[in-house]
Amino acid sequence: YEVLVNGRKLVGSAQRRLKRAFIQHGSILMGTDDELNCRVFGKSISGKMAAVSEFSQVSPERLKELLVERFAQGFGASFKISGLTGEEVCASEALFPACLISPACEKTAARA
Repeated sequence: YEVLVNGRKLVGSAQRRLKRAFIQHGSILMGTDDELNCRVFGKSISGKMAAVSEFSQVSPERLKELLVERFAQGFGASFKISGLTGEEVCASEALFPACLISPACEKTAARA
């Protein structure tokens, strides 16, 4: 589902579903640069994206706080800020060589 305001996308999202898990990504634009967006995506993008700054003066930090509060209320959960565990750091380091873009891949591409 998309979050629209007056027919314009405010929240972009993507989802990948697997047998026993899913990954959800979402982004909320705080502001837009219409000129840059037209140069990058073409004129067809004009008027299709909305930004929080068009409707509210809320800061990014306050919006984050509000979202966390509302998700906690809606899901009956609590959230705690934390970093990666040692196990998660090890797992990410083990996966790094298989990444599509890694320092080694960048050096190889630069030589080609």
